[in-house]
Formats: sequence, C-alpha cells, structure tokens
Amino acid sequence: METMLGCAGAGAARDPLGTLREMAVMGLTRLARDARTQAVFDVDVHKCEFTADLAPVAVRQRVADEGCRRQVVQLLDQAVARGQLPSDADTALAAALLKAFMVGVMHEWVQNPVAYDLERTAPVLIDTLLAGLVAHPRAARAVTQGAAPRAARSNSAAT
Repeated sequence: METMLGCAGAGAARDPLGTLREMAVMGLTRLARDARTQAVFDVDVHKCEFTADLAPVAVRQRVADEGCRRQVVQLLDQAVARGQLPSDADTALAAALLKAFMVGVMHEWVQNPVAYDLERTAPVLIDTLLAGLVAHPRAARAVTQGAAPRAARSNSAAT
C-alpha cells in the first residue's frame, strides 16, 4: 500500500476517488497475481507474533499504517473538495472502512484462493465499496454515534 500511495502523484489532484480506486484494485490484483505478495501477507497476518524481539518491526508497521491512513484520508478529503463525495462525508471513518474491507478481503482470499477469482472481481469489489461511500457517506457515523461503547453496554447490563 505504501508503494501504491507513493505512485499516486499528480493524478490524485485531478481524480482523487479514481486514484484511490486504482490503488485499491491494484493492491488486490497484485495479491492475486504475485505468489511472493501472498506469502508475505500470509506470514504477516496469520503467522507472525509480535514478541519483544520484533517490537521494531511492529513499530515500523504501525508508522507505515498511520502514514497510509493519513494519505487515504487526504485523498478522500480531496474527493469531497472536488464534489466526488458528498460534503458531509466522514473521511476518517471512510478510510477505516476501506482498510477493514481491504484487509478482510485479502485475509479471506489468502485463506481460500480458489473461492473466487480475486483479480477478475477486484474492480467490482472496490466499485461497490466506493458506491456505498458516495450513497451513504455518514450512515456509519450515525450508527456509531448512537451506540454506547461495548464496555459501557456490558456494565449497564450487569447493574
């Protein structure tokens, strides 16, 4: 993702949502095509335990994740400014949704790559997610603002 965001360049200013789409599709396509990428993802997500010895790796990953998140939020903010997303879009929440979606799809596909053709379906998956952001940019915010934190619900139920 870091590499793809680095390649976004000037195209992002003209078409930020298109740039984000292209990067997301490219990420899924790369996973589908590249055995090394699959192996790295599998080890990172499924087989790596971040012990004290690997603390520097975990820190680097968190820093990289935060940098990517900021860049995705920036692209989404630009999409709002250009009218590609509604003005009330919650871009921080949209970035979290995009990350969760991507990681979830990648995780599920790596676990069972014969389930479907990820390379062929990647554009449809991403287009569907982005269409949801365009259609309901604040739906998730409205739901989360009305819900009490899990710990608070558990404590109130116990009393």
